[in-house]
Amino acid sequence: TAAGLMGVLIDVMGHGRQAKFFSYVYAGYLRSLFQMYAGTLDAGRFLRCLSQSVAGDPLLEATIMTCQCFQLFPEGLLKIASAGHPCPILIRDRKAEVLDVMGPLPGLAGDGLYDMKSFRMRPCDRVLFMTDGFLEAFDRRGHAAEALLACIHAAPQGPTEEYLWRAFEAQARKQGNTADDATIIVAEYGGAP
Repeated sequence: TAAGLMGVLIDVMGHGRQAKFFSYVYAGYLRSLFQMYAGTLDAGRFLRCLSQSVAGDPLLEATIMTCQCFQLFPEGLLKIASAGHPCPILIRDRKAEVLDVMGPLPGLAGDGLYDMKSFRMRPCDRVLFMTDGFLEAFDRRGHAAEALLACIHAAPQGPTEEYLWRAFEAQARKQGNTADDATIIVAEYGGAP
């Protein structure tokens, strides 16, 4: 939109037909939420609406998912809310840091709001949003974020999307973890219009 971009990354737990089925169900919920509240919800309120939908639906309560919602505005303001999802990583000047954004799984927030964190991006900053399948390829013993940060810092020309995928594939083979699904979204701020 003219006011900014909103993105949502959802990871439905499981594999196979059941996970695929719930992915389509959640896609329908997201589409409905976007249409009903077009341009009126921030990332935190969006997750609250999704969480209330999950809590009130016996079918959706039957599976677990994580979710992260983000908004990037033309002046570089980034707002993020998370529902049980891995923390995103800010890549700035060939350095990387974890952005500490956490919240309860969808359906478990009750009537509470999701905390939304705001960050100021500079031109050429990138934020890496990822599913746990991507992150855990780097280390399954609780140090995945540190291992991914080390990989990003080792990138000779800065971590491009291609570099990140090659690193992921190499780590997944090394860990023997090639069965899990993995998704990354790299949001880059190009500067104010």
